Amino acid sequence: MHSQGVAKFYDLLSDGVHETRDEVTFVRATVQPGASILEIGAGIGSLAMTLAGDGYRVTALEPDPEMYAAMLTRLALRQDLRAKFTPVPKRIGFDLQQRFDACIALAVMRSTR
Repeated sequence: MHSQGVAKFYDLLSDGVHETRDEVTFVRATVQPGASILEIGAGIGSLAMTLAGDGYRVTALEPDPEMYAAMLTRLALRQDLRAKFTPVPKRIGFDLQQRFDACIALAVMRSTR
């Protein structure tokens, strides 16, 4: 899909922190602590995992199989996030059977510029 083979090397190319700093600041300023968040196009999960670490309940949608696999690999190293982080290997357009306090699609929006 979109990763074109780069997903498994993502952590070598980026620390994931600098890319999410502005997004995390934005979410913290606009979404109540502990809220449920749906991230569409979560990639390898940098933003979603940071928010889950902050105490938000995050569902991370990522349809790209390579990005999703990289997200699961990163999540395996962060067992402390398992209760607050739900990865979903699908794209939008299906019923998640739940409501969210906030929905973000920052990476999706960024990739269309």
